[in-house]
Amino acid sequence: MPYYKKGIPEESPPKGYYPIYVNHLGRHGSRYVTSPNQAEVLYSTLDEADSRNQLTQSGCILKKQIGDFLALSEGKYGLLTPLGVKEEQGIARRMYERFPQIFGREVRAVSTYVTRAKQSMEAFLEELAKYTPSNNFVALSNGEIDPILRFFDLNLAYLNYKENGKWKDSLRKFEERKNISMPFMAQFFKSSYKLRQEEALELGTSLYTIYANTFNLTVDLGINRYFDDKILYYYWENANLRNFLEKGPSYRGEDLPTNIAFALLEDFLKTSEQALQTGNVSADLRFAHAETLIPFASLLKLCCCSKQTDHISKVAKIWCDSQVAPMAGNIQWIFYKSSHQGTILVKMLYNEEVMTLPIRPYCKPYYLWEDVKAFYWYVISKLQIPQVGSITEQVKYYTVR
Repeated sequence: MPYYKKGIPEESPPKGYYPIYVNHLGRHGSRYVTSPNQAEVLYSTLDEADSRNQLTQSGCILKKQIGDFLALSEGKYGLLTPLGVKEEQGIARRMYERFPQIFGREVRAVSTYVTRAKQSMEAFLEELAKYTPSNNFVALSNGEIDPILRFFDLNLAYLNYKENGKWKDSLRKFEERKNISMPFMAQFFKSSYKLRQEEALELGTSLYTIYANTFNLTVDLGINRYFDDKILYYYWENANLRNFLEKGPSYRGEDLPTNIAFALLEDFLKTSEQALQTGNVSADLRFAHAETLIPFASLLKLCCCSKQTDHISKVAKIWCDSQVAPMAGNIQWIFYKSSHQGTILVKMLYNEEVMTLPIRPYCKPYYLWEDVKAFYWYVISKLQIPQVGSITEQVKYYTVR
């Protein structure tokens, strides 16, 4: 889903406190599909059926629509769309508008090596430079081995879980709970075309994914005509469950997908403490992926995105991927200092809305930094991180014991 920001005014901090620093993680903005594979398979299936005069009128229309989608995406796979640029610009602008006192010192920005993450960082900083001097900006992109922002493709145990985990069987059984794909896809083929159940599910999922991505392209190809609320919900629930099991809180006791974000949490704590001690930094900005944001949010123990369940039919009631990690989804820790006592408070924003943390507040939604810091170092201490040489090795060889 694209990023939709509600117009929520900034509330006043406790008397005597003013904002001094922000620590931020963001998913890249809206993008073109990362690969042509799904659209190409769907198109070639329709094209092959068309060559044998086995498409219905709807099938012929759909074939053209998928062809148009491929043409719009050609040469741009995985790159930001114009909407993605606007999303990042909007977040940067609102960050400055809400907390102008923060800026004027160093802004440290980092992205993953992936182009859409770099583009997101560039769009964000270009907008921010309209309001605060860009000569204070320090920007870089990490390499392919990235324990802080790409732990999900470094940790060996997780790579095995992703490929061979029991969640795959659970997802497959869940997808088969209703006979929706066969009648849904049958509208595009004449009765002489022998559509298999497994093929129908694959093609229907691809069509849903393509339709969803048209919102990131801000184009209307007319694909919406094939979907009603029941069909949309079915395919969304499948995709939501996949994200929950593969990247999110997952089953009770299946903590690996969440815990592998420990190095990022450590980085948040250390960069925050350094910025507060030196007073030289306005902001730390990170630009990454859904696979970064989803586990990190879960590790933070936020009630909106960290609940686990063994009842996969109930996942949609406790966890929603489009709320947890929409395009340009983000987490911001906003720090405030007392003008009299020097006490530091923290407010956490999730997609620019205030969050309740699982600790006692100073006054909602503000928390003592010492309490926040102690709580999250305690969370990390319970993970039994391997005591090996480097952070890269720690992330690579971490496993749940």
